[in-house]
Amino acid sequence: MSKRIIMLYLIHGEDSFRSWQYLLKVKEFYQKDAPAFFDYDFSDKAKIPPDLSVLNDVLKSKTLFSGSRLILIKNIFKNTNIQFRNDFLKILKAQKVELAKDLMIIFYENDKILSSSLQKWVKQKAKGDKEFPLLKSGKLTKWITEQEQEFELRLSPEARQLLANSFFSDTGSIYHALKKLSLIKKGLIDRKLLEESLFLPASSTIFIFLDYLISGNDKQAFSLLEV
Repeated sequence: MSKRIIMLYLIHGEDSFRSWQYLLKVKEFYQKDAPAFFDYDFSDKAKIPPDLSVLNDVLKSKTLFSGSRLILIKNIFKNTNIQFRNDFLKILKAQKVELAKDLMIIFYENDKILSSSLQKWVKQKAKGDKEFPLLKSGKLTKWITEQEQEFELRLSPEARQLLANSFFSDTGSIYHALKKLSLIKKGLIDRKLLEESLFLPASSTIFIFLDYLISGNDKQAFSLLEV
């Protein structure tokens, strides 16, 4: 069965860990057909950005590269000036990239996208637009539960809440914490084992303490202070 080709793909959001993991999956999917691959990274502001003439040549080339082309453009929205983005937008429009059948462009931004003419055009033309906001409360707990299954773990509700409160919306740190736990033990992980196995920020205790007080569980709350 042939692949469903998406010519313009936008991946972005404040949760840079989840967005990066998704980018890797998308990139792997489209690279199975071995397209000519070009990676333009604007992440480092200290480096001179790729020359627009180079980008233009890659976009318009139909004879230099046989087959399809995959172009990955990282963090162009927040790390380039308005003039650069406007000039690049002119190139995209001139080449009619949204209509090309042999070209796949992935725009990746590891943060919120700043509003600009380029941003508005890409969001309008993109066939795929995947945003990864920071996860909080119930959504974060649900995500942690899904990762537990991947690592063949089952955290107790208390351990899961402690993990969430320790790292807040830092899904990368939570993911690597679960990975470390999976190397120690599979199956049920209670709060005691979690605390013994991981280095947790000390500030997390106060959030657990307050949660217990609010729920009326004074005994559990004050047990946290018995160190």
